[in-house]
Amino acid sequence: MQNRKTFTVKEYAKLVEIQDALNTQVNVNWRAANYAFYRAIYIEAAEAIDHTAWKWWSGKEEDTDALKLELVDMLHFVISDAIIQNGGLNELTVDSYKDIIEGDGCLFCTVLARYSKTPVIELMEEIALHALYHKNTLVLSSMGLCLLFLLFDRFQMDIEDVIKHYVGKYTLNMFRNVNGYPEGLYNREWAGMDDNYVLTELLEEHPLEDIDRYITLITEELQTRYDAAKNS
Repeated sequence: MQNRKTFTVKEYAKLVEIQDALNTQVNVNWRAANYAFYRAIYIEAAEAIDHTAWKWWSGKEEDTDALKLELVDMLHFVISDAIIQNGGLNELTVDSYKDIIEGDGCLFCTVLARYSKTPVIELMEEIALHALYHKNTLVLSSMGLCLLFLLFDRFQMDIEDVIKHYVGKYTLNMFRNVNGYPEGLYNREWAGMDDNYVLTELLEEHPLEDIDRYITLITEELQTRYDAAKNS
């Protein structure tokens, strides 16, 4: 059976809910803070590109695992921007994207046809361009979702894997904040390993069945690993 290329409406609504929770942990008034999510999107696009082998002079190989995490980071900021552009958590925050999420809307089909043979680096550049030229509009979040779905497919990330990575990165960000990241007290190097790579290991070890239980499980595993690293 062919893997799904987009979320269900229920899955997307859950991701919107937990993204709002993460942003609220950072700043309870985040929706009125006028954060530049468009800038975060194009910076993440640049960081994703940097994990490819585009630097012909460096001999550097593509880091696909890191690249996938950057794509998921972009999704966090695209959804954050979607919440803002739709006036907060309400029916429009999900309904505005139903045609894209269900994969049968005119915009999604047009993007699929137009960019089906576009190289992955250029897809990332397209996201950056939309972030710059369509900031603070629904065009950015709509095109961002469409192009990210194409990139997920190109890197053979099925939707369950995308959701797992999204929930995992949400959990890691919440964990960082609880453990002193905003105050500069958190150490991202755990016994010589970046915490993103620790997260990747945990995601590979544990299948996702229920989002809320998965958040609890990964939080507990992160705390165990973090405590062990601090005491080593």
